[in-house]
Amino acid sequence: MAEGRRRLGPDVAVQGNVDPGVLFGSKEFIANRINGGVRKAGKGKHTLNLGHGIAGGTPEENVALFLEVAKRIR
Repeated sequence: MAEGRRRLGPDVAVQGNVDPGVLFGSKEFIANRINGGVRKAGKGKHTLNLGHGIAGGTPEENVALFLEVAKRIR
């Protein structure tokens, strides 16, 4: 992500996926992965999402955490 941002500059939107498997981790792990991806995307335009959607069996509270962390980043 950081390399893509460097090459494209701040005016081109980038999309950075969080691996859906991350949502099976601890709350700290999930938050760290989300924040790390956004940090690498830099100050330019960025769309945060889950790559390939939500896997079956994903704890619902971890999906809620993904949304909460993403909302706080703004």
